[in-house]
Amino acid sequence: MSSHDHQGTDLLVAGARYYPQAFVAIREYRRNIRDTWRKALESHLANISKVMAISLDSDKLIDHAIPDSFRSSHASADWAQLGLKIKTPQWRIYFLVEYEEEKTYMWIQLRVASEDNAQLVYEMLMKRLRRPFEIHRKKNVLALYREISPDQMRHLEKACAQICDEWCFLWKGSGGLKKIASKT
Repeated sequence: MSSHDHQGTDLLVAGARYYPQAFVAIREYRRNIRDTWRKALESHLANISKVMAISLDSDKLIDHAIPDSFRSSHASADWAQLGLKIKTPQWRIYFLVEYEEEKTYMWIQLRVASEDNAQLVYEMLMKRLRRPFEIHRKKNVLALYREISPDQMRHLEKACAQICDEWCFLWKGSGGLKKIASKT
């Protein structure tokens, strides 16, 4: 019997013993991430809405997860996202914890209607960026993010609040998304 066969057999034995607990643990973990974001956003969403000059209503927050199910084509051992999002026809904003390979990141991600708008927002945000945060832009998506350690997951609400504070700092005085979009 090959080592691959032994690994598969070992997984079946462990799965038979722990599958129900593992399933519940994953469900609760996902709920905890979303609940932590919701709690942090209770005290930050009004300010984010103000500095971005857009309407962000906590009633419009919806769950976001990739993969969203065990059947998902996005299922991977190397990448996943959990959090919340608000979307309109013109833009989407995501509040996420992202897992990539062996690292964990906090993200606030904005998707706008055009690459030109994304470039203008990117340029504006880069002028005020402070470390340890970074900004990523690809096509019409831009994101503020920072890596967090496994120990920082113990204080996830604080990490969510910190990235919200930084997002507000970056947007303050910009005139908001509509003003930036009007420049294109």
